[in-house]
Amino acid sequence: MSKKKLLFGGIGAQNTFIGGIGGTINTPQLLATRLDIAVNRISNFEIVGSEVRCRIAGTFSFPISPSGFSLNTNITFYNDKDNLGISLGDTFNQCTNVKSVLLNGVVSVDAYQTLRDCTSLRVLELKAATSITGAVTIPFAKVNNCVIYIPNCTNLGGTVGNNAVFTNVGSGNILYAHPSLQTNNAGNPDGDITAFLAVAGNTVRYVTNFTPPAKVTNITAGNTYNTAIQINFTAPTSTNAIDYYELYVNGVYRQNIVSGQFVTGLLKNTAFNIQIKTIDIFYNDSMSDGVLLSTANIDYTVNTSTTEATTFITATGISDADELSSTRQLFFQLINKSLYNKIQAGWLMKGGIYNSCKFNIKNPVDTNAGFRFTAPNGGNYAGGFTGNGTNQYLDTFFVPSANQNVNSNGLTIVVGTNNAVISAFRFHGCVVSSTQETLITEKRDNTNFGIVMAINSDAGFISVTGTNNARGILTGMKVSATVAKLAKNGSIIGTSNIASGTLPNINIFLSAYNSAGTSYGHSNQRLQMAFMHEGLTDGEVIQLHEIIDASETIANRKTW
Repeated sequence: MSKKKLLFGGIGAQNTFIGGIGGTINTPQLLATRLDIAVNRISNFEIVGSEVRCRIAGTFSFPISPSGFSLNTNITFYNDKDNLGISLGDTFNQCTNVKSVLLNGVVSVDAYQTLRDCTSLRVLELKAATSITGAVTIPFAKVNNCVIYIPNCTNLGGTVGNNAVFTNVGSGNILYAHPSLQTNNAGNPDGDITAFLAVAGNTVRYVTNFTPPAKVTNITAGNTYNTAIQINFTAPTSTNAIDYYELYVNGVYRQNIVSGQFVTGLLKNTAFNIQIKTIDIFYNDSMSDGVLLSTANIDYTVNTSTTEATTFITATGISDADELSSTRQLFFQLINKSLYNKIQAGWLMKGGIYNSCKFNIKNPVDTNAGFRFTAPNGGNYAGGFTGNGTNQYLDTFFVPSANQNVNSNGLTIVVGTNNAVISAFRFHGCVVSSTQETLITEKRDNTNFGIVMAINSDAGFISVTGTNNARGILTGMKVSATVAKLAKNGSIIGTSNIASGTLPNINIFLSAYNSAGTSYGHSNQRLQMAFMHEGLTDGEVIQLHEIIDASETIANRKTW
């Protein structure tokens, strides 16, 4: 089970890095008060965005309340790079937004509420700590998928029984612990270890070796695009099994990565310093040297007409200069990048009226067989199609079972607005049963977006939550017999092993889904484009999204 290690490095003589507090603790004196040290011990003080960076001279003990960061909801991380803090009070009590606390010089933890209610915490490193005592020292109420690194702690909770160190621990956490805690309780695990493991999904790894893996030495670029680079590398040698790799861009953690994966969301025609950190099963790590890799400088705005574009423009009757230019650009680039033949149907929704918006780019004829859409209950066609969220939708007459491969199929939508959701789940697609469906939603409710319900079967649907933003380019697709992927704005944001199913044998609806001829889950977001296509590679999805992005920019319809 891989974890993100939220390390934040620094520059020059600076050895202390604190996230989120730059707007409030913005002078050396204010920071000195928080840490209960003399202000003349702080130098090289700098604010970078919301991050405070500085150099602290000499060791110190982290204070107890009211000093420290207790109750501070701004702080997002603390990295004591030179391990100057040697003991920990309740400095981080109820810091609900802190995600990473790296205090590898701390030897003892003995306050009652050291990290109480730090519900966003994802990484806690206390490598030097030998004693952690006091109930509620490290509570993890509602915290999941967190790394707790205490490999030298032999006194956990003061006794070998359950001392409530892990009160209300969440699930999916990994605890890296000293081997003695496995048998110190009359041959059984320490009581606090037992309590930790009593929560389903938690794991303990007893650290028996501190030898780090070798560095990754051969980082190279594979396919490169304007906003993405494919990262290739070879696994280094390691005494212990390698657990996972982290990618750093210009010194900042970006994502966990495997060789051949893309880093996305980059700037066009720009060089980036790429590093890879290797982490083994005991949380030992090594950072590679930096390698400069550059994004591409592909001109997606080439305004070159094609026969296909001319046929489509003639059918739709669109005449606006920006719409014409953006349409020609999209056709040319789809053909030039070998994506046009992988699209089975597509609707650009330009012209501002139904009779212009309805045509399918692959066969722009006004027939059901040509997959021109109808709007049974009307709608608004300004800038695309906007339904009323109640009964308006589009029927494309595109039947997945008749036109797609069950192991290679997908749906891409382009959404331009972030309207309020009237009720939960706003869908595009069709459903026959739980094992026969093609579904994607741009918005689940007013706080979440992005579900692909199995593009064949809902037994392994992909769900991405945590943001109230429907705008952008969203692709859901089946790429093999067992794998589905979800992408947004040029990035793969979800991958799932998924049970096999069958393709639906009913029409795809847009801005709602088709359930045996009845529309449900009506959307009130503005739908600006939609495409039915084959399952695409990660690189093809990135290129498709870049082409759409450029086209919508030229058409003055981009809102994301």
